[in-house]
Amino acid sequence: MRDKNLEVCRKYLNSAILGFRLGMEGQANEDFVGFLDAFERLFAHYPAQKIVRLNGVLERIFQAQARKDYLYLADLLEYGEFVPEFSGQAARKGANA
Repeated sequence: MRDKNLEVCRKYLNSAILGFRLGMEGQANEDFVGFLDAFERLFAHYPAQKIVRLNGVLERIFQAQARKDYLYLADLLEYGEFVPEFSGQAARKGANA
């Protein structure tokens, strides 16, 4: 089940990042909500110290969204502290190491 949620997170996250970068805010926001829904199911299984770190990242993400700073939001989603786990970057980096 965790692998399925990770795959759903990756799909929505990558689509949201691309949408925000291309100026397709409506679709990107829908994908971002999909990502958050899938992420919420995983979040309950995270250790407390990781949750504390992620709260700061999520706060910056929501602030960028409130300001409609979609390029910064895309940057936070693509390069933020928690993102490599969901975007597949961690897997690619591990394969290249």
